Amino acid sequence: MANTGTVEQEARGAESPKRNRILALVALPAACAAYLALSFLTYDQVDEDTFIYLRVAQNLAAGHGYVFNPGDAPLETGSSLPWQLLLVGLVWLPMPLVSATKLLGIAFGLGTLVLVYRLSQRTLAHA
Repeated sequence: MANTGTVEQEARGAESPKRNRILALVALPAACAAYLALSFLTYDQVDEDTFIYLRVAQNLAAGHGYVFNPGDAPLETGSSLPWQLLLVGLVWLPMPLVSATKLLGIAFGLGTLVLVYRLSQRTLAHA
């Protein structure tokens, strides 16, 4: 009787990696689909701070410096200089700056999901 319990436990243990692989194959696409759905449901919502970042990005791209209004003194407008500089690069794209910014944010969100997934797979593989 004790051997039967051990065999059943071993069978369950053998199914577990297969179940984990199936779950892993479903988890990332499901998370990405949910993220994209929520992103596009809220696509038309924009924080007012976004427009501050965009105005400064346009002024930087036009050569006016890190200012809100051309000719004004430079100012500190946000907490993320790297994001601000990325927005400067978007100014030259042939699409509205708000849309380009939204799409870049969505791309970074998807990239984050993929990174978290891959890190979790590595961590679980070593556990």
